[in-house]
Amino acid sequence: MATGGKDVSALGVGTMAAGALLVWSGLRGSSVLSALQDVIKGNKPSGANVHQIQAQAGAADLTSVGAGASGSVLNMAVQVANSPAGKRNYCWGGGHSGSPCSASCFDCSGYVSCVLNRLGLLKGSMVTTGFMTWSGATTVPYSQRQPGDLYVSATHIGIIASSTQMWNAACTACGPVKLSNYVGRSGYIVRRVKNAQGA
Repeated sequence: MATGGKDVSALGVGTMAAGALLVWSGLRGSSVLSALQDVIKGNKPSGANVHQIQAQAGAADLTSVGAGASGSVLNMAVQVANSPAGKRNYCWGGGHSGSPCSASCFDCSGYVSCVLNRLGLLKGSMVTTGFMTWSGATTVPYSQRQPGDLYVSATHIGIIASSTQMWNAACTACGPVKLSNYVGRSGYIVRRVKNAQGA
């Protein structure tokens, strides 16, 4: 069994690199293999994708994202955002009938419900007020927020991606699931999902 900080550090770097590759492939709408081939060739994303990838990388401003609850929730949030339902425009009630992930489009809590369903942490769907007291998460101070935490109020919810942005399905005029700024919003609390390690 390996010991020492070097082994843990290498694991963290490897996990973060794999996560970044997954985010890159998702944002580009390509397979992980295709994204890996681009990296090997030295290609870089362009346009809006650069901003989105930098927002994901900015998550390290709060904490390193990798294995464990935060990393698995954030990684799944990106996967669901890039699913067919996540790429369709917001629809009120989307993700609240039957299985959340079988929806044709999402509202804010339907999107988060699907993410947590895919991780096996929630069965069915929950509305925003339910997430505020959900026993599957604990409330943490805003100053201790980290990527993968839920940012929720009585009327909206998203999944924190960085120190300034969250993944969310915001409104009818806002389009599909995307990164939005969340800093400075009043009435919100931060909730950390329990038991997501190894998901």
